Amino acid sequence: MEREIKFRVWNTVIGGWAGTTPSTLFELILEDQSKLSLKALKEDFTFMQYTGLQDINGTEIYEGDIVKTSRNDGTPAQHKQIGTVIYTAPSFCINQHFYNEELQMDFNAFNSIEVIGNIYENKDHYD
Repeated sequence: MEREIKFRVWNTVIGGWAGTTPSTLFELILEDQSKLSLKALKEDFTFMQYTGLQDINGTEIYEGDIVKTSRNDGTPAQHKQIGTVIYTAPSFCINQHFYNEELQMDFNAFNSIEVIGNIYENKDHYD
């Protein structure tokens, strides 16, 4: 399975997105090559990689997204929870807090996933 490798970038200096659309790393560097340095890339920007997946509304899912998940594990009530998308080698997963425990769950564990924000613009969803 081949997926498109692209990123969206948060500029920590201005507190906003760098660029207008998610891009490949090469496109990001070419877009602003006169101003970007390797030091600036490391210190001033946070890169979030596309998971290659879309949520139930067709929204691309990236590292740092806050997602609402639901799964049916055979119990009478369907479980709904909020988590953040993280990369833990060798794959992306959803980090959730459940009864004071931190769980990292594979995307396949859920019936549905919906992006409801991201950790930079919507911290209130997950605090």
